[in-house]
Amino acid sequence: MNVSQTLTRFVLILAVLIGVLVGVTLVIGQNVPDGWTVTYVIRDADNTWNVRTLLVDRRLHVPIPLDIPSNAVPHLSPDHRFVLHGTGIELRLLNRQTGDDVLVGNGFATIWSPDNARFAYFNNVNGQTRIVTIDESGTIISETPVLFDIDTTDTLTTGSPIWSPNGEHLAIVTPEFGLLMANQDSSGAQVVTPTIRNVQTFAWAPDGEQIAFIWSDFMLGGQSFLRVVNLEDNTMMFVSEDVNTRLTVTLEWSPDGRYLAVATPTTGLIIYDLVDDAEIGPVDNNMQATTLRWSPDSERLIFQSFADNDYYVVDRDGDNLRHYPLTSDLAVFMR
Repeated sequence: MNVSQTLTRFVLILAVLIGVLVGVTLVIGQNVPDGWTVTYVIRDADNTWNVRTLLVDRRLHVPIPLDIPSNAVPHLSPDHRFVLHGTGIELRLLNRQTGDDVLVGNGFATIWSPDNARFAYFNNVNGQTRIVTIDESGTIISETPVLFDIDTTDTLTTGSPIWSPNGEHLAIVTPEFGLLMANQDSSGAQVVTPTIRNVQTFAWAPDGEQIAFIWSDFMLGGQSFLRVVNLEDNTMMFVSEDVNTRLTVTLEWSPDGRYLAVATPTTGLIIYDLVDDAEIGPVDNNMQATTLRWSPDSERLIFQSFADNDYYVVDRDGDNLRHYPLTSDLAVFMR
């Protein structure tokens, strides 16, 4: 390695350290070859939480400790400045820059909006899903219940909504109506799946114009189906008639909107090409895939294996599987 290469690597590592210290995930420029980074939370062998940035192609993990209880489950904001952490009884908001750690309430099942200004959580005291708005410093400005007006009946949701990519809409699954969508203030609610109730999971398309979802038909022994609904006219695209999702499933669109990836502990990782109507996989179902993320160029995926809790990277066509060992019993990807 020449002097220039050594200096480049030193600057890269230093930049990652600085980026994580100030709570911002480093995005490596195009002038750095193979610069895909993934940031995640991990609980190490000593039972402490850490934020780690993984430089995928350099196999470099950069850990920064998180000062939260070992039994709390962390949820990082999109800009990585705040961490929601709770034990199911007490939910708190940590400002990673100032160290302020304030009580939000009693609850869990948190999810952040894309603009970092709001999060939703399920309050297990009053049984409501509530949206909290904060300012730049993390101070709570307001807290309101998620109340969808459907057929003149106020439907109080009981799960965490997922924001659209532009943060203007919410979608949520309810036992009564299936998949619902509304504006960010809960107004203008509409039923997205009027004839389907048993929706297991769903994901917004990158352009916010479609939603992919998986539902189970208990009359057919729990057979699961993968569909894509166009939100403008509610037309359906039939992607798969048999998604084996007996256990927890993760559903993710590729950033270019062409592919859907489904990860389950039973069938592993399967990729669907929505343009060519093709199915790729399963990618080594011994991996028992759970959490997954796409690379920014939609060419690769990283997923966690339910079998060994390690990470694996695979090309979009299912080839070139690489193993990234971890020494933890639990890891949670950040959004």
